[in-house]
Amino acid sequence: MDRSWMQVSNRLSREYIKGVDDFLDFALTNDNKKGVILCPCKKCNNVLHFNKEEVKAHLIMNGIVKSYTRWYYHRESFVQDDHFVDELVPGGGCGRMIDLIKDVRGPEVVDSIMHDASEEDIVQLDLEEPPKHNGTTGKFFRLLEDAEQKLYPNCENFTKLSFIVKLFQIKCLYGISDTAIEDILKLFKEALPAGETLPKSFYKARRMIKDLGLDYREIEACRNDCMLFWKEYEDVQNCLHCGEPRYKVEENCKKLPKGKGVPYKVLRYFPLTPRLQRLFMSSEVASSMRWHHDQRLKDGVLRHPADSEVWRSFDKANPGFSREPRNVRIGLSPDGVNPFGNMDSSHSTWPVIVTAYNLPPWMCMKQSYCMMSLLIPGPKAPGNDIDVYLQPLVEELKELWMEYKGSISMSFMQ
Repeated sequence: MDRSWMQVSNRLSREYIKGVDDFLDFALTNDNKKGVILCPCKKCNNVLHFNKEEVKAHLIMNGIVKSYTRWYYHRESFVQDDHFVDELVPGGGCGRMIDLIKDVRGPEVVDSIMHDASEEDIVQLDLEEPPKHNGTTGKFFRLLEDAEQKLYPNCENFTKLSFIVKLFQIKCLYGISDTAIEDILKLFKEALPAGETLPKSFYKARRMIKDLGLDYREIEACRNDCMLFWKEYEDVQNCLHCGEPRYKVEENCKKLPKGKGVPYKVLRYFPLTPRLQRLFMSSEVASSMRWHHDQRLKDGVLRHPADSEVWRSFDKANPGFSREPRNVRIGLSPDGVNPFGNMDSSHSTWPVIVTAYNLPPWMCMKQSYCMMSLLIPGPKAPGNDIDVYLQPLVEELKELWMEYKGSISMSFMQ
């Protein structure tokens, strides 16, 4: 579809209005919402939903975001590629895989995979002996095989992978224990018809989920927020500052087996490096990572962190860093939430959110690009001891700075 109308300055011209009408027809055809779509005008920036007439009025009054030439917020990137794959592969198995990856990891990852794949590569996926791959590519092809494999012969509703993902979603929503999920898997294996493809154990099912990139590290902490039991202190049983025990001890238990107790506090750490790498897996997102340098309006008005004096001062102090616009600049935002809703409980859990400031304003604050790097346990706010919990993240940022000679700068938002 011709996109030249998006660059037309006269928004009352026939060319621009016809382009708006074509866009609206495309968006309404492919969008899941009933009669409403995201508005890509310069004020709404694909954040607010409106009906067709309202979006058309916005696009004529405010103009469309000119850099939004690939309509991935209106399902262009994966709707077209999904159709392309289903035509090439008998049975549409890859199409189901595309839908699953889209739901779990977002359309940008799908766009990257399909953008770089040729017709020959995709047809080859249907061979009896698919090519062998290692590393990340190997994980993708294993997931592809699991997504094509039916849960049991003639099953129409679930594949092996989609069933496991749904089961893990239920586990997280209702707090089901690992042991219970293990028994549920065994029960399903006995109940399903012959030829079922479920994993034999919870461990193997969890390995499948880890290949999707949904992994984190658990780091035990002192109950008084004094220290983390990690690295050289991984085997320490009592806090070196306050002397409090690492694990909960029952009254009748005098000696606790090493590593067998229940820790008072556990920090969840989500590694940042693979998440930053995924920003460059999609050609569209990778292009947007240069927006602050290539497409930002530089008229002295403060609209984005790149317009601030702090940004310019950092560029002057680190000219080697600023010469490459793809170098990632991130914002770090901690805040406390009550995971138990509006009850009388005073519990406070602190997520630490990271976002990439390279992206334009209508992308960097969207949920898809807000990455949780730490989940600090309660029940009380860490206060000034938050630096104890930030250690894993700060260390990873230092490693990135040294390894890539300055690929990340960091700013804190309170």
